[in-house]
Amino acid sequence: MEFRNWKMARGVGYLMDNKITGQAIDVETINKIRPWIEDEARAKYGYTGKTKLITDYNKDTQDYTFSIVFYES
Repeated sequence: MEFRNWKMARGVGYLMDNKITGQAIDVETINKIRPWIEDEARAKYGYTGKTKLITDYNKDTQDYTFSIVFYES
């Protein structure tokens, strides 16, 4: 297998800088506060564009971690 040094200009690494992460007990809570989180992130950090919600369930602690990623369409 040959390894290469790939350089990314404005690829995935660029998008991951514009994200908000958190933790909640259930998905309903995340859905309720998502508009508020987006508004606060836009006001405080100047994020623009559309958003994508990514959730992950932690079986051990029985809670959800989430990320709201801002991206330009």
